[in-house]
Amino acid sequence: MEIEKNLREDEETLNNIYNSVQDSIIIMDNDGNISYWNKAAERIFKIKKEEIMGKKLIETIMPARFHKNYIKNFQRFQNTGKSPIIGRTFELTALQKDGTEFPVEISLSSLKIKNKWNAIWVIRNITERKKIDEQLRKFSRAIEQGPTIIIITDTKGNIEYVNQRFSQLSGYVFEDVLGKNCRILKSGNKTEQEYKELWETIMSGEEWRGEFLNKKKNGEFYWEFASISSIKNSQGAITQFLKVAEDISLRKTMEEELREAKEAAEAANKVKSEFLKIVSHDIRTPFTEILTATSLLLEEDFGNPLTEEQKETIEVINNSAEKQLKFVNDLLILAIQESDQINMEKQNYDLRKTIHEVIEVHKFMAQKKNISLINNIADNINICVDINKISHVFGNLISNAIKFTPKHGKIEIFAEEKEEEIFISIKDSGTGFSEEKIKELLYAEKVYSSLGTEKEVGTGLGTKIIRKITQAHNGKMLIQSEEGKGSIFTIVLPYQNPKSKEE
Repeated sequence: MEIEKNLREDEETLNNIYNSVQDSIIIMDNDGNISYWNKAAERIFKIKKEEIMGKKLIETIMPARFHKNYIKNFQRFQNTGKSPIIGRTFELTALQKDGTEFPVEISLSSLKIKNKWNAIWVIRNITERKKIDEQLRKFSRAIEQGPTIIIITDTKGNIEYVNQRFSQLSGYVFEDVLGKNCRILKSGNKTEQEYKELWETIMSGEEWRGEFLNKKKNGEFYWEFASISSIKNSQGAITQFLKVAEDISLRKTMEEELREAKEAAEAANKVKSEFLKIVSHDIRTPFTEILTATSLLLEEDFGNPLTEEQKETIEVINNSAEKQLKFVNDLLILAIQESDQINMEKQNYDLRKTIHEVIEVHKFMAQKKNISLINNIADNINICVDINKISHVFGNLISNAIKFTPKHGKIEIFAEEKEEEIFISIKDSGTGFSEEKIKELLYAEKVYSSLGTEKEVGTGLGTKIIRKITQAHNGKMLIQSEEGKGSIFTIVLPYQNPKSKEE
C-alpha cells in the first residue's frame, strides 16, 4: 500500500510539472491515440483535455496535407519506436480546434510503456517568433538592399560589416574588407588633425557628421556624406561604430558646375533652369521616400515593437536624409534668388493633391514636434501654376509654420474661391509676428533669419523667394498675425485656365 501511495504521489507530482510548463506536452500511444494532454496544450490548441483524450492525433491537430507522410512512417514507429523525425526538433504547421493553422516547433521522442512504443510531442506555438523574424528580415533587407551605405566596425575601426550599396559604390566585396581598417578607403583629402577630431568625437559617445573623399578599389574617387555614431552594450560601453553614408558625388559635381556657371551670366541662367528641374524631382524625391519609409518604421506600423538598437539605426538614416533634403532645398532657394527672371511652365493641377504631396514631405518634421498638419482643401479646386515652383512656395510656408509653432501645435491649410481669385492659406498656432515684422516680410528686400521654437535655423531667403515666385504667377502674399496668437499666410493666385491668358 505504501508503494502504491508513493507511485500515485509521484504520478501527481509529474503531472503538476507537465501542467506548469509553457509548451504543450502530448503523449500519443502505440495506436496513434492521444493519451496525455497538458494545460499548455489546451491553451495552444484551444481544445479541452476531456474533448481530445483517446482521439487520433493525426485527425485532430495535424493538417491533411501531412497525413500521407505520417501514415508512411507510423508502422515503423509502432514496431521500433523510430522514424525520420524521432529525436529531432523541427518546424511544422498545426491545427487549432476551429481549423485555424498556426506555426509550431516540435520536439519528438519515443518512450516504451508496457512494452509498447509511445511518442512524446513537445510543441511550442511560434507565431509571434515568426512575426518578429519576418520583421527582422524586412529590416535586414532594408539595410542590405537600401540606397544608403552602411558600415559597422570594431572600436579600432576594423570592418565587421558592409552592405551591398557599399560594395556597389566602392568596388570592394565583403570578403575584401572584412577585418581591414577603414583607412583602406583614405584618399589623402583629410588631414590627420581632422581624423583625430573625428575619433575624439565618436569615442566620447557623440555623433560625428561630415564629408569624405574616398578611394574605390579601382583607384577612382567618390564623395560621401557620413554620420558615424557608437553602438553601446547594455552596460553603456562602446562596442562598435556605425557609419551611415550616402554618395554625394553627383551633388559635388553639381556644385562645381554651379561655380563654373557663375562665370558666364547667360550660361548660368540655362544651367540654373535645368538644375531647378533636377532638384525639384530627381534629387528631392529619394530623400522624401527615405523619410516616409523611416517614419513608418519608427511608428511601428508593421505591428511589432522595434529594439532600441533598431530605432537608433533608423533615426540615424532619417536624420541623414532630412539634412540632405534641407541642403537641396537651400540650393533651390539660392538658385532662384540669384536668377533675374523665373521661367514659368504653367499647367492645371489639383490643389488638394498638390498640398497633400507637400505635407507628405514635411510630415516627419511636424511629427518630431507633435504638430498636427491638416489639409482642409476641398476636392476639385484647380490651379494653373508651375508646379515645381509653387510647391516650393507651399513647402516653405509649411516649413516656416512648423519652425515657429511650438510642440503639440496645429497647422491647417485651406482654400477659398472668390470671384476670379483663389486664396490658399496656411494657418498656425505659433508664436506670431509684430506689425513691424509683418511689414518686413511683405516688403523688405533685406535677408534675415530667425530661430524657431526649437532653435531651428533657416536660410533667411524663404519669404523673399515666396514673394518672387508668387508675383511671377501674377499673385500676391497676405499676412495676418499677432504675437503669441499664431499667423495666417495667404497666397492669392488668379483663377484661370492655361489658355485664358492667350485668349
